[in-house]
Amino acid sequence: MSQGKLISGLYCIGHGPRSIFWYWEINSKAEHYQQFLAADLAEGERAYQEEQFDLWPNESWR
Repeated sequence: MSQGKLISGLYCIGHGPRSIFWYWEINSKAEHYQQFLAADLAEGERAYQEEQFDLWPNESWR
């Protein structure tokens, strides 16, 4: 991952056992966006760190 400008957020959507966690990040230097949704935040973070995700380039930055 680039050491460029990284903007990220973590939101909890809902309450209690019906909540969903949404994590997103935008790296303007590397021109990519990534996100994940997970019912279990720890499992979502593990998968996010261990799996190889395709980067989603933002065509408007070109």
